[in-house]
Amino acid sequence: MSLTIYPFSSPHHLKQTQRESHQRELKWIIGEIRESLQELKSGLEDCYALLAPIEPGSTLAMSTPRNEKVKGTVTRIGSQIVKGTLHLQLSTQQAQVLAINTSKPICIRPLMEIQQSLSDAVKLLEITLDNESTPETLFAQLRVLTQLMFDASANLKGNEMHSRPPTPGSASATPPCDTTWTTMSVASNAFNPHINSSLSVHITLQDSCIILWLRALEPVDAPVFFGTKIGLAIGTVRRLEHDEMDKPFKYTFNRDESAIQQTALLGRRHAAPLSGTKPVDVFVREKVRVESADPNLMSLQAKLSSLHHTIIELRQNLSVVMGAECDDEGM
Repeated sequence: MSLTIYPFSSPHHLKQTQRESHQRELKWIIGEIRESLQELKSGLEDCYALLAPIEPGSTLAMSTPRNEKVKGTVTRIGSQIVKGTLHLQLSTQQAQVLAINTSKPICIRPLMEIQQSLSDAVKLLEITLDNESTPETLFAQLRVLTQLMFDASANLKGNEMHSRPPTPGSASATPPCDTTWTTMSVASNAFNPHINSSLSVHITLQDSCIILWLRALEPVDAPVFFGTKIGLAIGTVRRLEHDEMDKPFKYTFNRDESAIQQTALLGRRHAAPLSGTKPVDVFVREKVRVESADPNLMSLQAKLSSLHHTIIELRQNLSVVMGAECDDEGM
């Protein structure tokens, strides 16, 4: 049986036919992608709405389980903690009540960065949908969108170093300490009464939860009383063990919350503020972690994950038709 194609086509005609077929396929896939981007834009706007500063916000319980070291509530509106009260009974400090200063709301930097990523993504989608793009331009735009979605999801998931500390019997390796708190702790004037430099309050995100870190600090050169030395030696005084004990940190005591907000607005690449004090070498005497799940952030994480996978698939589909390499596997 003969395999000759009839009627016979010259190599030049075959190449021309292949080019025309490829152009039709490109035109079709670009049309499909643009339709999908319309739905993606609507989804991103829904995500942005979940972080909108709309009253009454989300009121979250901030209490330690199994003890009463920390008890209270905070209210998040948008990317800020606008009000709340925390009752503290730390082992190394006197009991105190911290009320959030309503005139100095506490900004949550990861949420501000998520808002910025979503805003940039929506603006880029508007440009993409309003203008006809070449396949190469569309491919580049999809790559930027993929990166913006990845950044937003990564900020919402948080740093592994913010996760719950391992228990003493845990076999897993201890992750390296996160030192963001040394320069980005909540400022003194964000509370009534103002907190002093012996207490660090740091708020961040981890797996769609609001994470509150409290650290009782003391200067490295602080004198140790003779009675304390004897108590430690004979065992009558017990040290509080945690993953940051006996490690010196350079801590910057922030006095003004406005300086932190301005730095967060500038973006992650800018240096953290030094609002009024120089870094001081300190030890962490006591460390307490409190987490509170935020339903709106959990919904946001689910939506972002779905949209992120969608944009990756669109870019991979376009790369196959274009014959280009797609390096989204790590995003």
